Amino acid sequence: MSDSNILDVAALGRLEKIGGRKLIRDMIVIVLDYVPKKLEAARAGEQAGDLDAIQNAVHPIRSSAANVGARAVEELATRIERLALEKQAGPIPALLRELEAAFAQARPQLERERDIS
Repeated sequence: MSDSNILDVAALGRLEKIGGRKLIRDMIVIVLDYVPKKLEAARAGEQAGDLDAIQNAVHPIRSSAANVGARAVEELATRIERLALEKQAGPIPALLRELEAAFAQARPQLERERDIS
């Protein structure tokens, strides 16, 4: 996925209309701090076999990613959340790895957007 496809510029544009570059920066700062903590919680839930913990961890990742336009992160978190709610544990470990990779790929672009004046 190219940098131009990692973030949905329309989502960032909506944030900018609401609160300018400051809102974009503030939202990205929250995402960069919050998502790694929630990924850690999801991994702990996976290790414990606790689907509720996984669901509780990925739900805010989904909404946070949607706010800043990190579509791949949002889509993977949505899939994991649905599987956890439906008690279908089988595909979750692989999807969690994909989610971590998608966030790792989005992180540099988010950092660049955060640092724009």
